[in-house]
Amino acid sequence: MRVDTREFLSSLTTLLIGAGVLWEASRYSVGSLYQMGPGFFPTALGWLLIGAGGLMMVVSFKFTTGPLDEIRLRPLFFVLVSVVVFGLTIEPYGIIVATSLLVILARLAQPGLPWLGTLLLLLVLSAMVYVIFIAVLGIPFRVFPWR
Repeated sequence: MRVDTREFLSSLTTLLIGAGVLWEASRYSVGSLYQMGPGFFPTALGWLLIGAGGLMMVVSFKFTTGPLDEIRLRPLFFVLVSVVVFGLTIEPYGIIVATSLLVILARLAQPGLPWLGTLLLLLVLSAMVYVIFIAVLGIPFRVFPWR
């Protein structure tokens, strides 16, 4: 029996994130099921992440059929950059511009995709973001830079 390295590393990452969430949640009171404190949800989430990471780790001990695939840096880079740019542009430029930049930069992760599909995704996602966060939930995000 061999260890699937990719599965094992992802399970270890999930376990460590869960442990970090638990560590941060320990600063808040948990309360009870009837009167939940501010630490209740993070504590539950931390334990769920640790449980999921443990199950993933058990699954990683199996027969593997081949070598570990290479890590492709282009998708990793562009997806990470798109999320960072979204976070940096949402306040000054508005949620529609930030969402548009997110979609365009994330599209660059996979060369050869049709731009028409990206434009359609951009329009649909921007409309959904507006309807959900602005119209329905009433979150006071800036919609456009001029508004």
